Amino acid sequence: MKIANNTNGFVTFQLTALLIMPGLMLSGFYTPASHAAVYTSLAAVSSSNKRISYKTRKQLISYKVRKGDTVYSIARNFRVKVSQVRRWNSLRRNRIATGQRLRLYVSIRSRRYRRPIRSRSRHKARKYATKRSRSRSKSRSRSRSRSRISSRMRSNSRSKRYMNPNRLRLRSRSAAVVDLRDGVVLYGKSMHKKRQIASLTKLMTAMVVLDARLQLSKRIRVTSADKDWLRFSRSRLRVGTVLRRKDLLYMALSASENRATHALARTFPGGKRAFIRAMNRKARELKMNSTRFSDASGLSNGNVSTARDLVRMVRAAYDYPVIRRMTTSKRGWIRNQRTGRIIQFRNTNRLVRRSSWDINISKTGFINEAGYCLVMHANINKRPVVIVLLKSSGRHSKFGDANRIRRWITKGDLKRRARKRSPSSSARKYRLSRRL
Repeated sequence: MKIANNTNGFVTFQLTALLIMPGLMLSGFYTPASHAAVYTSLAAVSSSNKRISYKTRKQLISYKVRKGDTVYSIARNFRVKVSQVRRWNSLRRNRIATGQRLRLYVSIRSRRYRRPIRSRSRHKARKYATKRSRSRSKSRSRSRSRSRISSRMRSNSRSKRYMNPNRLRLRSRSAAVVDLRDGVVLYGKSMHKKRQIASLTKLMTAMVVLDARLQLSKRIRVTSADKDWLRFSRSRLRVGTVLRRKDLLYMALSASENRATHALARTFPGGKRAFIRAMNRKARELKMNSTRFSDASGLSNGNVSTARDLVRMVRAAYDYPVIRRMTTSKRGWIRNQRTGRIIQFRNTNRLVRRSSWDINISKTGFINEAGYCLVMHANINKRPVVIVLLKSSGRHSKFGDANRIRRWITKGDLKRRARKRSPSSSARKYRLSRRL
């Protein structure tokens, strides 16, 4: 074979090398006319310690685990799977130690793979990425975190100077902060995107009940038809409980009671269907063009709206003194008219129990599809503000976003007052000359 291929000693063959096999000529398969040949897929042996497998197009490297590394972060930065890292290194769990050596097969097609993480935070891994990927990641993060500012906010240079919306970081997917005194949108984030609104629907339910001018002292019995057969949520009201209509409205607004809401819709003139038609009619009167209601309590996915429409709903609900009083009560109790038993409950918004907040209207909501939601009409530094937060990430994140908004507005007002109080440069020069 060496003579046939004109080679001497130990040699290294490259991929797709053409070799002449003398044994094939004896068996009759090789003829000089056809020059039959066989392509071998031998792996090239490099002089370095790194081995390359052309079958899988992977390059074997040895990586030393550094402080703060995890199996997930290493797999992510080398563009491999966690299961592959565990299989290559015989790891039973995702536990690694600092200084441990790991065998990794890195793709040689993408030579510019990410470098290992040198810090504990995942977000700092971008510093060690390539320039192109780093610029792309920064541009994407800025576009996601940058909020949508309305045209009215852009035209108002004074508010934008002291209240920069880009400095306000919220965990809610959709948000709106409107200053009712100046008629300005201070902050907007996905204001026109339709989302499920969950129990925020009960504000519209209360307005429809009050607009119908029904007798609030009428006694209503809670039946099995008022149960939540869609999500099977719990309730404080047992079947057979007799309450007045205003007590049902009180529990629906303050404690977000679903059975009370169903009882109000069931006893409406015309039934539940007429009640839902009245809700959609009221939404059209308020010019809530992106809002649709299919349920009185908000348990259905068909109740959708936008942050911009909810601002209008909260402004309309502010004109009802009963809604303002019921939604801002810290605790409440009602009496079962049949047994005389007292039913106690608390407001679902814990901010109404904080002395630092001056809240006029409040309502919370939650279903799995809508996430955690919150709407408020509050006075911040003697400024009436409407806050709408939709699809928050956690159970308490909506309250954290509301506190961040209050601090953001307060800090902006302090900057504005300090700017007004500080004298101009010409006045300072005049005072200085007077002193001299």
